[in-house]
Amino acid sequence: MRGAAWAMALFMGSALLGSARGDEEEDENAVAEGDEEPEEPEVQLTPKNLKALHKKFDKNRDGKVSIDELLQFSRSMVGLGAAGEVSMMMQDIDTSKDGKLSLEEWLVELDTQVKDHPEEIKNIDHRKKVEAAKFKASDSDKDGLLDVQELVSFFFPETNPKVLDIVVKDIHKTKDKDKDGKLSPIEFWAALDPSDDEGPDDDLHEDELADFRRLDADGDGGISVKELKAWESGHFHTDEVLMKMFQAVDKNRDNHITAAELAASTHDVSNSAAKGHLADWIKHHEL
Repeated sequence: MRGAAWAMALFMGSALLGSARGDEEEDENAVAEGDEEPEEPEVQLTPKNLKALHKKFDKNRDGKVSIDELLQFSRSMVGLGAAGEVSMMMQDIDTSKDGKLSLEEWLVELDTQVKDHPEEIKNIDHRKKVEAAKFKASDSDKDGLLDVQELVSFFFPETNPKVLDIVVKDIHKTKDKDKDGKLSPIEFWAALDPSDDEGPDDDLHEDELADFRRLDADGDGGISVKELKAWESGHFHTDEVLMKMFQAVDKNRDNHITAAELAASTHDVSNSAAKGHLADWIKHHEL
């Protein structure tokens, strides 16, 4: 499960792909039945492309990759494909058709999106304040407009530390019902959806409690803003699956993996939770 920053990006941004391209325009924009474009074939991991990917991981070019190099590479790949998604969204929300988004255009779109959701309308003033802060942080050239690259930061906060900080602080404050500055397990797993009055059960599942304990880096029993950021950025889960893969590939336990070790582990890596990440990177770099 990814964090709430991702969920918010879907609601505040990517969800527009579904709603703005909804029933009203379906007949006009959808591909006719029987004319669907064939899906791209899934990238298969092979010894050859894994060796090529190893070179990308190996930042210091010493022929072996440390866990730090692997995770740094992963960070550099955050937001892969986001520009394409943003470009599609802009077709619907860029009402001035100037290739950029103004704050006014976005706030009008927000009003449109929540008009049929009374619970969201109650929260719209606060939501607009947060969106305005995100907009300002994303506007790197300070021209009052967001181009496609700046919109990547806006709609995908994990790609921009300043925007992510705004989102995480807001989520933390919203969930911190007792205002003690940290989130309990119940507060952490509570839904952000204002229409969800029930919240999580007092008896959380063991896997939820296990995630909480691992995220609670200082072991104080509560999740701080800093700790929550690891969850909302997606790094918590990505790092976890990559570290498990690394340990499986590092056969001689020297805390490094060679190209030969990675290639020899093609089958195991292909059946690991890390496969999707590696396949995306191979596709992106055309390896």
